[in-house]
Amino acid sequence: SMMEDDGFEAADETVKDPHEIGDARTAMKMLDGLDEIYRIAITMRFVDGLSPKEIARTLKVSENVVSVRIYRGIERLKLLTEQSPGRG
Repeated sequence: SMMEDDGFEAADETVKDPHEIGDARTAMKMLDGLDEIYRIAITMRFVDGLSPKEIARTLKVSENVVSVRIYRGIERLKLLTEQSPGRG
C-alpha cells in the first residue's frame, strides 16, 4: 500500500509536511465560519490539546455534549472545506 511505500511507520512527528501546515491554516480560517460552540470545542480539543473530559469541566457541560460538538463541528468544517474554492 501507499502508506508503507512512503515509510509512514518511521515518520518523525516533529517534521511537518508543508502541505499539512497549509491545510491546518485553511482549517483555522474555516473555524471562523463555525458557530461559537463548535469553534470553542474544536479549538480546545485540537489546538489546546485538551481531552473531552477537560473541555467538559472547563465549559461546565457533559463530556457527551463536548464529543457531540466536536463531531458536529468537524462535519461542518468538512462541508466548508468542500465548498471553498481550491487555492494554491
